[in-house]
Amino acid sequence: KFTLSYTDYQHREIDNGNVGTTFLSRGIEGRVEASHAKLANLNGLFGIQFSNSRFQALGDEAFMPSTQTEKQGFYIYEELPIDRLSFNAAARADYNKIDSAGGDRFGPARKLSFIPVNLSVGSQYALSPAWRINFNLAHSERAPAATELFAHGAHLATNQYQIGNSSLGKEISNSIEAGINWKAGANNATFNVYYNRFSNFIARLS
Repeated sequence: KFTLSYTDYQHREIDNGNVGTTFLSRGIEGRVEASHAKLANLNGLFGIQFSNSRFQALGDEAFMPSTQTEKQGFYIYEELPIDRLSFNAAARADYNKIDSAGGDRFGPARKLSFIPVNLSVGSQYALSPAWRINFNLAHSERAPAATELFAHGAHLATNQYQIGNSSLGKEISNSIEAGINWKAGANNATFNVYYNRFSNFIARLS
């Protein structure tokens, strides 16, 4: 399976009839995905994803420098059913590069790169035709966005002064989840419990 998309977006913020800031975003994104032949009882797929986008904020009220973001990623998913028990596992690794043109209060031009990795494993067991239990473990990493890294200025449309932090690292999360599901005809019910622990959590303060 192959998908390819192109985006050309323009947004203007107008104050008292005057354009304060113009936002321009152009980019291309694609994905190639393939499933492999069944290996014994193992089903799965793998794929690559890529994108390249350029963002510009123009005008006296621009709170972001011009940036270019490139992403390449590889992922794989496998599922193994054994009688009433099934296992699944997934992994993804990305390479993200974000370039800032800098200028004025945004400082010098900068290039930053991140390699986020995501992993998950899970299992499901059928207690009966109506009842199933499940258990999942996951490790996820997120690279900071260009706004979180390089913003510096007043965004009047949201009445905020945004300041990014170019020393931010990857946001990391580890989670565990267990649940039980009941289904009979058109009726179903699910009960889950989970626990998430974050480090280097990135949040916008106001």
